[in-house]
Amino acid sequence: MDPLIFVKILMIQYLEGFRSVRFTCKQIQQHATYRWFLSISATEKVSCHSSVSKFLRHRVDPGVWEALFGHVLQWIQEDGFLSPDTWAADETE
Repeated sequence: MDPLIFVKILMIQYLEGFRSVRFTCKQIQQHATYRWFLSISATEKVSCHSSVSKFLRHRVDPGVWEALFGHVLQWIQEDGFLSPDTWAADETE
């Protein structure tokens, strides 16, 4: 599988605040927006959580990963897609 997909999966996990890779992969299976972001069709199988974990543990140097991840987050923030502000909505009637 393309390493870029693994990076995008980990970005989804971080940006959405998901606590585990297993939960992230389940969410990707269920939501079309995540599949679109990953360029995975509705009929394609989503990578299993163990593949993502192995990619992170065995294929990428931790220092390189942290630097890359930091740069990507900085670019996203500079483009206005990431904000440190906390928003809450109360939908009670």
